[in-house]
Amino acid sequence: MATSDPANSEFHLIRLSDLASSPEGISLARFEGKPYGVAVSFSIVENEPGIGSDLHDHPYAEIFVIHAGRCLITAGSQELEIGPQEIAVVGPGTPHRFVNLGPGRLKVLSVSTRVVGWLLVGCKYSPPKRAERPGNRSGGTILRPRCG
Repeated sequence: MATSDPANSEFHLIRLSDLASSPEGISLARFEGKPYGVAVSFSIVENEPGIGSDLHDHPYAEIFVIHAGRCLITAGSQELEIGPQEIAVVGPGTPHRFVNLGPGRLKVLSVSTRVVGWLLVGCKYSPPKRAERPGNRSGGTILRPRCG
């Protein structure tokens, strides 16, 4: 919960704990800028090895800033392992996903120009599925977007 009314303030203080949710295997905090008059949103994700997002796309770019751990980012036909102090930029409409390669937790800041987040494309994360999926190079759990 913000400490000020988004519609009536020039300054806003928001606690990360007020943005947090904890689906199985991950820690997630999501900020949506629209209520604050800001055309940017972000997510802070921490997850265990083998957990990541399913392949998806959306009409806005997404920037991944890796703070800890290593992950495999797939964007279009490219795959790249990235780690701390590295940034990946995925263009609008590009199918992409990321998976924690381990051995420790992955900490990622994901920034985008989405205005209302997954609701823009009718998707949100569902709890992780434990089954191996073909093409999952890490051999671990995948978070699948739910649409509709």
